[in-house]
Amino acid sequence: MKTIAGISVESLRDVLHYNPETGIFTWKQTGKGKRAGGIAGNTRPDGYRRINVGGKLYYAHRLAYLYMTGEWPKDLIDHANMDPSDNRWCNIRACDQRQNRGNRRIDPRSRSGIKGIHYRADCDKWWAYICPNGRLKSLGMYKTLEEAMAARATAAKEFFGDFAREGKC
Repeated sequence: MKTIAGISVESLRDVLHYNPETGIFTWKQTGKGKRAGGIAGNTRPDGYRRINVGGKLYYAHRLAYLYMTGEWPKDLIDHANMDPSDNRWCNIRACDQRQNRGNRRIDPRSRSGIKGIHYRADCDKWWAYICPNGRLKSLGMYKTLEEAMAARATAAKEFFGDFAREGKC
């Protein structure tokens, strides 16, 4: 039995059941604070669910990955729809830091309301930019918002692939 990050897939499956369609873990056994069939863990204020297994807290999305693949994720787990409480198997995917960065919401301070686009009043143009490796990369200045958005979308697809998230999200 191989132990991964303090827990083996076999021991995880012994104590918890994971429903890949709902993303919910339920207890298989009754014990201290646990009721067989009861929903496991609790949700943090930021929306992530954590479950105490064997005296150690684990994020539910990481346990789901272990439960389904038999392997602990090598790096990060991304929620495709950006909802950290949605741990359905179709919504979580292994990723690296760069890919995870591509699937972020728009900065709430954005004045344009569109990710990676800023209006420059001094030259009456739209500036498109992207941060593929944590460093800002300018994509140029454009006369129209549509041109800037097209440049940003192309760059996002190039740098982030399927993890690219564009527009007003």
